[in-house]
Amino acid sequence: MTNLNNYICTNPFIYTEITVDKQHMCCNEWMSLDIKTKGNLHDNWNSSKAISARQSMLNGTFEYCSTDKCPHLNDVVHNDRPSGPVKLKTNKLVEELTKQKLPNSMKVVFDSACNLACPSCRTNFIRNEDYITNKSRHILEDVEKSYGNSLEFISMSGYGDPFYSEALFEWLVNFDSKKYPNMNNIHIHTNGMLWNKHNWNKIKLAQPYIKSAEISIDAARAETYHNVRKGGKWDLLIKNLKFIDSLTQVRNIILSFVIQNDNYDEIVSFYQLMNNIFKNERDITIQYYKILNWGVLSEKDFIDKAVWKESHPNYNKLVEQIKLLDSFNDKRVVHSLHGI
Repeated sequence: MTNLNNYICTNPFIYTEITVDKQHMCCNEWMSLDIKTKGNLHDNWNSSKAISARQSMLNGTFEYCSTDKCPHLNDVVHNDRPSGPVKLKTNKLVEELTKQKLPNSMKVVFDSACNLACPSCRTNFIRNEDYITNKSRHILEDVEKSYGNSLEFISMSGYGDPFYSEALFEWLVNFDSKKYPNMNNIHIHTNGMLWNKHNWNKIKLAQPYIKSAEISIDAARAETYHNVRKGGKWDLLIKNLKFIDSLTQVRNIILSFVIQNDNYDEIVSFYQLMNNIFKNERDITIQYYKILNWGVLSEKDFIDKAVWKESHPNYNKLVEQIKLLDSFNDKRVVHSLHGI
């Protein structure tokens, strides 16, 4: 097994992920440690838990991390290949990271309002209720006060959808660069259903900063899409993806696919479809995630969907799909299934 002491994850030094009632320094499934205190976001970042997480990177223990769930650590463990925030540890990099006093990158996952109701994420549609919108506005105010001067990167959202959420879309429409003087990139994480020309034109103030995006798709066929993305419309999605491809300023795009029993046989066809749609020159990542249980699936339903578990009846068929995907030897493909 690879010696993790040779590597360091940059996230706990520069990145934070804010939910409704918690704060993390990575994806909360990859590092579950909650650094929230009774104070504001500034206090959270300097808490004893936050300091401990950073120390675990410096001493190479990665004690708060899941090497199984994190695709980047998984890649290092099985292929000795660093990716994303996991990098080779050098004295220069350690020095740069330890000088960082506040996060320069943040992910917004506190607004659940979404136009879709994907079964792996929620049981029902979550609309723009007043309590959701008001809570989101309050957190955004704290973000501005605590991190406004340090943030260079903001990701929206990964929980709801920024084109649907009243509070997040409002923030994009009224984006004030003076309050975020070091902002370089606003990363949009969306299902793509509402990312059309009309809505794009509404966020002109934010447009110059939107240089990257992740689009959650999870299918390569209409029938599968309508099953795993409740409320979505396949033909409209394809139309919007082609529009997004025309936005050459969006230089980095992640096209994501959550592997589950409903779609595992489309892993390779998804790769092929995305290559056919995205033709403009840019950095593309085709990202495959294992389905996780966010608390909305019963134990039985999760076992039925978790095709990546060796005990699943379709596990061997999944292995064949992954082998074929890996045979393309395409560095743009990222997944956490190297150990299966």
